[in-house]
Amino acid sequence: MAATLYRFQLETANSLKRLDCPILIAHSEQDELIDVSHAKRNFRAADYPNQLVELYGNHNSEKHHQANYRVGLDQFASEVAAYVG
Repeated sequence: MAATLYRFQLETANSLKRLDCPILIAHSEQDELIDVSHAKRNFRAADYPNQLVELYGNHNSEKHHQANYRVGLDQFASEVAAYVG
């Protein structure tokens, strides 16, 4: 189904391998448009420091209000601060 949402093949995992910066990936197991396997594959492809924040709810849920999202953002911000020194 995701292939019908856009007409170009996106090679996100390959692009992530070339980045030299902290990367945050947030995704929900219940997302009905984009399977969580994409987020997990991208997380594995990204170099450290990276973080995967697992969200809850469907594609249109207000995920930014979830406590685990805010905690994940705080942890990521701390890692970025340590990374940039």
